[in-house]
Amino acid sequence: RAKEAGQRRLAEEERATHWENRAVATEERASQWERRVEAVERQVAAAEDEAHNLQDNLSASEAKLTDVEVKLTEAEHKLTEADAKLYAAEVKLAESDAKWCAEAEHELTES
Repeated sequence: RAKEAGQRRLAEEERATHWENRAVATEERASQWERRVEAVERQVAAAEDEAHNLQDNLSASEAKLTDVEVKLTEAEHKLTEADAKLYAAEVKLAESDAKWCAEAEHELTES
């Protein structure tokens, strides 16, 4: 009986050692996963920072684009005004030319 009890105790100690080893291995794997999770969380935070920076840059670019569009609209308006003035000047020139031609023709016919 003592021999059997010793064998059982030895078997129980072996099982206990086995489970302790498994617990240690499991803790090590859990620790590795925690480190991996922390690394991924850092990567996510860096990606979020980069996304915020890109969004800020996009907002700044959109603001610049709006400013350029406003300036372009103003320039187009000025060009339209200049075209209208040029057309009015061309009309006056044509009227002046017609008047001059009529006067010159009248003078020629009188001579």
